[in-house]
Amino acid sequence: MNNLFLPRIFDNHKFDNEFPIFKIDTNKFCATEPFTYKDKWKIICNNYTVMDDNECIFANTDYRSWILTLPSNPTHKYRVQIIDYFGTWDRNNLIIYHNGNKIMSVKENFICDIKNCYLIFKFDIIEKNWEIGMKK
Repeated sequence: MNNLFLPRIFDNHKFDNEFPIFKIDTNKFCATEPFTYKDKWKIICNNYTVMDDNECIFANTDYRSWILTLPSNPTHKYRVQIIDYFGTWDRNNLIIYHNGNKIMSVKENFICDIKNCYLIFKFDIIEKNWEIGMKK
């Protein structure tokens, strides 16, 4: 199976107003949280399956690569936010498993290989496709 790699230049402005302002304090191994009350941020460092809409994940690949599995039956505009917690995706990639749906119009896994990225995955139920917004 082929994998879809995170593009080196990714300019998707339709997501611009969806990125909250945040700070990560990796020296204290915690995150400050000026997020909305609906956001559910958690630090994950092993294989994980997304269960809830608007789930927010600090993906820690400091020690190894691992797989984040997207839900197989998401609803329209279902959202998942993911941040490279330690800036290690370039060294230990985060692999996003498509779980039967397309990601950016391709039915392949998505490899996160650019450090310090903040990704928003949003599902389009009509196209059965995950759209991605990115900030670096």
